[in-house]
Amino acid sequence: MLDFGLLAMFHELFGIPAGISAGMAFAGSALFNYTFQKAFSFGSRGAHGRALPRYLVLLFGNLLFTSLVVEAAVLLGLPWAVGKIIATSIVTVGNFFLYKVWVFASKAPKSELAPS
Repeated sequence: MLDFGLLAMFHELFGIPAGISAGMAFAGSALFNYTFQKAFSFGSRGAHGRALPRYLVLLFGNLLFTSLVVEAAVLLGLPWAVGKIIATSIVTVGNFFLYKVWVFASKAPKSELAPS
């Protein structure tokens, strides 16, 4: 919701092109999302040193993907909101899996690492 609201503000109020607005909004909501997901959604208590670089790599890919989909929708004559909904749907499903298994994954307990 924050992402969508920022996109609308940047594009509709400030007149920034839809693709650029989508990227700015995506990046603008990322800090909030990272903090919320790390603390509450995935219960990660580890240091940011492992999760943050992974999150940033995924964020960059998501930002680029979202911007391209929104801009493509506009170029096809569709409203920017249609592109945003499509991009967000795809990114949300993919991110949940990637957050769980890669970004916020807990390291295996030492007992699991010891040879049997």
